[in-house]
Amino acid sequence: AYTHMTMWASDKAAMHNLFKLSSRSSLEGFFYKPRADRELLNDYGKGLIATTGCPSGEIQTFLRLGQYDNALAAAAEFRDIFGAGNFYVELMDHGLDIETRVRQDLLRIARDLSLPLVATNDLHYVHAEDADAHDTLLCVSAGSRKAQEDRFRFNGSGYYLKSPQEMRALFRDVPEACDNTLAIAERIETV
Repeated sequence: AYTHMTMWASDKAAMHNLFKLSSRSSLEGFFYKPRADRELLNDYGKGLIATTGCPSGEIQTFLRLGQYDNALAAAAEFRDIFGAGNFYVELMDHGLDIETRVRQDLLRIARDLSLPLVATNDLHYVHAEDADAHDTLLCVSAGSRKAQEDRFRFNGSGYYLKSPQEMRALFRDVPEACDNTLAIAERIETV
């Protein structure tokens, strides 16, 4: 079973693990895009910082299916793979039903497993006013027209680089999630 999550390296040894994980995922787990299974994560997860990922991640999928115990077990397994303090419950808010349906259960998982929260935002363009241009690019890449109802498009809003103030306003009920975004950034090794 493959999973979808976000990962960063906390030091040079972890950076090597991330490179190995990425390479092996491309060579051994490639199916439309590189994929890592739990065996690879166990082999190369040391020193990596990881999150539950976006709404299509394994944990959120279990939650959407009403399988809280499976989601909890998966989160506990990832916590054990990456180590205490290295696995975060990721919260997003683009106004999507898929995000809001699982939010309370994600918060519950964080409480039940003593996992830290992190606030994130999908970034596809720099400024809010670039949304229409981005939508046009999606049409060009898919060979569709903006007037087509069944074309690929981004639902929700806010896929731009939000300011710290915007993120704090969006996640005002969980300020520690924004604090942890900075804490992760400060832990990441730059090479």
